[in-house]
Amino acid sequence: MKPKKLTQLLIIGILVTCITILQPLITLALTRQEIDAIATQVTVRITGTRNGSGVIIKQDNNTYTVLTNFHTFQEKGRFEIITPDGVTHQLNKISRVGSSIDLATLEFNSNRRYRVVELGDSTKITRGRDIYVSGFPADKGLNFLRSEISRIDPPEKGGYSLVYRIGAFPGMSGGPILDENGKLVGIHGKTDYILVPPHDSTSEEYGIPLHTYLNVSKRYDKLETLLKAQNFREADLETGRVMLAVANRQNPGWLTLEDAKKFPCQELRTIDNLWLKYSQGKFGISVQQEIYKNLGGTQQYDDKVMESFGYRVGWKYGGEWLNYNSLNFTLSAPKGHLPTRPFIMACWGQWLGWGSWCDVVLPLLKTCRV
Repeated sequence: MKPKKLTQLLIIGILVTCITILQPLITLALTRQEIDAIATQVTVRITGTRNGSGVIIKQDNNTYTVLTNFHTFQEKGRFEIITPDGVTHQLNKISRVGSSIDLATLEFNSNRRYRVVELGDSTKITRGRDIYVSGFPADKGLNFLRSEISRIDPPEKGGYSLVYRIGAFPGMSGGPILDENGKLVGIHGKTDYILVPPHDSTSEEYGIPLHTYLNVSKRYDKLETLLKAQNFREADLETGRVMLAVANRQNPGWLTLEDAKKFPCQELRTIDNLWLKYSQGKFGISVQQEIYKNLGGTQQYDDKVMESFGYRVGWKYGGEWLNYNSLNFTLSAPKGHLPTRPFIMACWGQWLGWGSWCDVVLPLLKTCRV
């Protein structure tokens, strides 16, 4: 075979090999019509005291989870979800995401099959990137709009940082922001109007990146795993780590009186609900609150009440407050025995029963009725 012919064959072989290897890595952006079809299948309408939109993000057997804006539910009332097939569903759960983010998850049950949106990587969204927003203006059909990210701000109140212009309408809040592959990268939720001299105005829309939701929603994954396995000692330690993260107090590693007063009640309820669920109602902050209240406890510190409380929950024995390593981390422990870390973190050490413990924790128990 001639050298020139052999060289050509080698080049062709190398090209074929490279294409074969790289082919799985090559993804082509979907057409606008294809993304529209996805948006149509995953976007839901929310009706009630206020109207909004949402996106189906999870299915667990017959239970579906919808991600939307929290501000839609700030006015109490009855709300329903209308799925893409026109069927109306009752909500069986509304949960705020975090304590300062304008996001909420909703749950509804159905035997019908609905499409769940694919989650994208919002950390890779950059200025100039194409996005698609869908949602239901009040009493109108689904709107599907295309735009580009014009700016990415530091997270503002509610978690908003993605900035774009699509001409959104009321009722579209909570609708999905999709990327060029039809994957969820954010939640649309806010419009600001900017005055342009002398008399005109223009608008900018804002969205919350998906990773903001994921970071918060995964905060309790480890705690739930430990509680489900009834590894109560590690779950107690994880409870402390989570609370310090919420309060942004990883260093120095304890809570002050002001931290306790400002600790978000929603986060405390989440912690409490997990402890209640996996201890069959035996452990939890609300259990401890109830015991403390029944003993006559108030926000005012009382030595006798605290001593009775310590004996009742098993933190005190034989006239002494127990060392942390002497506590009982099994279901055989007295009712209300766990968790302890919310209290220990408020002390200047690893022992229970210090005066500062009561000064710090009681306001938290008082203001956050879980």
